[in-house]
Amino acid sequence: MPVTEKSRPKGPITAGELMKQLESDPEWVAKRDARERWRQNQAEAMRRKEEHIVREIEEAGLLVDSVWDLVNTREPYPEAIPVLLRHLENTGYDPAIREGIARALTVRGYPEILPAMIEAFRRDPEPRLNGPKWAMGNTIEILFDDEYVEEIAELAKDSSHGEARQMLVYALAKSKTRLAEETLQELLSDPQMADAAEEAIKRRDRRRRKLKPAPK
Repeated sequence: MPVTEKSRPKGPITAGELMKQLESDPEWVAKRDARERWRQNQAEAMRRKEEHIVREIEEAGLLVDSVWDLVNTREPYPEAIPVLLRHLENTGYDPAIREGIARALTVRGYPEILPAMIEAFRRDPEPRLNGPKWAMGNTIEILFDDEYVEEIAELAKDSSHGEARQMLVYALAKSKTRLAEETLQELLSDPQMADAAEEAIKRRDRRRRKLKPAPK
């Protein structure tokens, strides 16, 4: 019998009792099974889309099922870095794959990653918040080096990159340069980035207070 408001028992029930009720509802079961089929189809489609990247990583000597396996491991994977860099700028990949590559390249100790990530950010077409381009900006923020402050400031001011610029703005908070300071002040009048600029200025000021020598 389908679970309805009238058939639902009064008072609290256990999780097991609730599942038993739901399992007796053919409509709920059909929807659940349809969601599971859709999830499996999506997972299989994603595996097919990234299978050549996975194969290249395996040929380099590392066994993975997905680039996301690298995001979720604490083990180093130096053999995969060159492969990921080769595929970083391919804007034809599914957004989830591009995001996974960007996050897997959030690794210190490889100076070639930051300039490659800046160029990939410049070319990526999706300006939305929390998409693959935003993930690239997040990697740039983590790996920030003042050597690239001019390029990062330029991208942070370019409104065509949309809300994905957020982490670039936070990256500028790490810089001691006048350019970064002037850029943050300018971004206070940017409708999309004003809040990020304000937060970045606060972060910069907190960092400066920590670095300031204590009075003798």
